[in-house]
Amino acid sequence: MDNQDKKAFLEMFNGLTDYYRITQLSKPILNIYFGGLSDYSFDQVEFAIGKHMADPKSGQFMPKIADIVRHIQGGEITTDQVLAAARLANTPFGILCRIQIGTYDLEHQTDMFYLKQRAEECLAMVPEWKAKAVQGDYSDHALSIMLKHRVSPYAPFSAGLPKPNNLQALKDRVDELTKTPQHQLLIAGPTEYSEDDEEFKAQGKMSEILTKIINE
Repeated sequence: MDNQDKKAFLEMFNGLTDYYRITQLSKPILNIYFGGLSDYSFDQVEFAIGKHMADPKSGQFMPKIADIVRHIQGGEITTDQVLAAARLANTPFGILCRIQIGTYDLEHQTDMFYLKQRAEECLAMVPEWKAKAVQGDYSDHALSIMLKHRVSPYAPFSAGLPKPNNLQALKDRVDELTKTPQHQLLIAGPTEYSEDDEEFKAQGKMSEILTKIINE
């Protein structure tokens, strides 16, 4: 949030104090709330406050900064949840986990210790993924894999989180991406590649050649 959001932020918190039937917050306290939440967009904060208010237990009380941040970031994720999300591949989070772990390992690897190590890699990347997902800042490869699995890139990163900001810009990116030869090759192919795989890089070179031929 920035200074342009302060008026809406103040109105929202005045509404909150009315809802919880408590005295309106002082200016210093409001500044603390605003500063503590300034890394997030107004829409994210509004969404998280709504989630807090709907919680049967914590929703009885005025939300603190930590309550709002927790709803923005989502709860703790386990390695088992990472693996389940990767196998289901029905959310943007699951797709990113699937790419990181690898489709072959998910389907053929039986060593759970190894798989959980790969899941730990995903857990380490979750904060970065969430931050990028809020902006709709996915790689072209990730977007293609989402479309291959019929997962909407415009959906929340995972359950309970807000949708990406700047949806129109993301839609424009996806529209352009679907027209590229590299996307068509990946969608048509039976295998999903990591962006680091040699075969994926080879496909990228081939798509450049095809693009050049198409444009000539």
